[in-house]
Amino acid sequence: MKRALFPLLLLLALTSFAVCGFAAPAAETDAAALDHYLAAGAPLPAWTQTPGIEAALAAEAASQGLNLALPPMTEEQTPAQRRMLAALRLARALAQGAVRPDMVQPDWTIPVPPFDAEAALQRLAASDDPLPWLRSLAPRQEDYQRLRQALALYRGFARGGWPLLPNGPLLKPGAADPRLPLLRSRLILEGDLAVNAGRSTIFDAATQQALRRFQRRHGLAVDGRLGGATLAALNVSAEARARQIAANLERWRWLPRALPDDRIVVNAAAAGLSLVKSGETALRLRVIVGTPLHPTPVLAARVVSLLLNPPWDIPSSIAAKEIRPRARRDPDYLVREGIVPHGGGLRQLPGPKNALGDLKFEMPNPLDVYLHDTPDKRLFDRVPRFFSHGCVRLEHPQELAMLLLQQDAAASARLEPAIAAGTTRRLPVTPTIPIYVLYFTAAAEGNGTVMLYDDLYDRDAPLIAALLPDAPPIDARP
Repeated sequence: MKRALFPLLLLLALTSFAVCGFAAPAAETDAAALDHYLAAGAPLPAWTQTPGIEAALAAEAASQGLNLALPPMTEEQTPAQRRMLAALRLARALAQGAVRPDMVQPDWTIPVPPFDAEAALQRLAASDDPLPWLRSLAPRQEDYQRLRQALALYRGFARGGWPLLPNGPLLKPGAADPRLPLLRSRLILEGDLAVNAGRSTIFDAATQQALRRFQRRHGLAVDGRLGGATLAALNVSAEARARQIAANLERWRWLPRALPDDRIVVNAAAAGLSLVKSGETALRLRVIVGTPLHPTPVLAARVVSLLLNPPWDIPSSIAAKEIRPRARRDPDYLVREGIVPHGGGLRQLPGPKNALGDLKFEMPNPLDVYLHDTPDKRLFDRVPRFFSHGCVRLEHPQELAMLLLQQDAAASARLEPAIAAGTTRRLPVTPTIPIYVLYFTAAAEGNGTVMLYDDLYDRDAPLIAALLPDAPPIDARP
């Protein structure tokens, strides 16, 4: 289905209104709630008598990145009842998402916000206009609202399309290439290059800086050269980018409506961490997350303590698949790496080879995922940074540790000497701080800059298929 026709087709779809991708139990619950409401003799509000409300509900759904439809109307159902059911379905989709996370991403472990269908019907019945209340159910965070604006922007791009760049040799600054006018047009469209950049066939400094900006926004290696990965990202259609943004709006709807003013947020798709204090970003760090074979899951926990000079109790799967085979090939491997038998398994003792480095951030959770230091800092310069078995490695863990210990001046002062002493020691984080490990392949920053990351875990495709049926896949990989 052409996404440029999306708004028109969505309006037409309201003549048969179902929630695409929504789990059958939720749809059945909503229908049953409406039946119960009507059986009790409750009146339908006046707005359900207005045919134009269908188009208004459809437009609101579309602006939120949703594609809603209802099953064919039964003989017993009146148009007013269908409109009430349509509003109820939209209310649920805005309040907790149109797709259940476990249908498309089994390792999403954060519970979706609650939704009470019967209470929602009462609110709808009391409204002269349902739209203001419906809008209040969506996430209110600025990040969500900026992403909605990005969705409108990229749908606008989709209506006009943008040029595709042909393949060619690696393009370096100073080189001549007939593709440069087309490249400039493409960079101008998304705001990476000024509109008066000219049409020279020489790769000049202004175009290089614009390309670097594009690469930074797409999580690519920022080298200012037009190579295979950058060319592939440039040639993802605007339609596909709009669908990618819609999928990430849905992820926002799965999250709690109020996030704490103090929190740590890891975006695995961006391989980045943010520490938020009093609602403002206090620190950003590059991180390394799980490989596509060992993806970092989505979870919420609390950082409760720091473990200095931590030992590493090697998971049995890693011991069996990696450590023991190496030890069989190299008899000195275990001694050299500081690995000893422990409790029927293997443990790596603290030291310069320890995989957890100098610091482990303890955040109890059923998946045993945590933040930690690493002795190998070279990988932080790589793009993308997907190298772990699922835990999150920090580039500068002591910076984060010092900020978490700010309220305990004595503990903060002892941090570096205690690490240098080499003894395993636990420092409590007081108060504990919530941490959210998330996966957003699209985000919009405070200045309006739209960030679009490669979906290395292949989590977007099933979500888009459930949320926006008939959408072709996104492929930004060379």
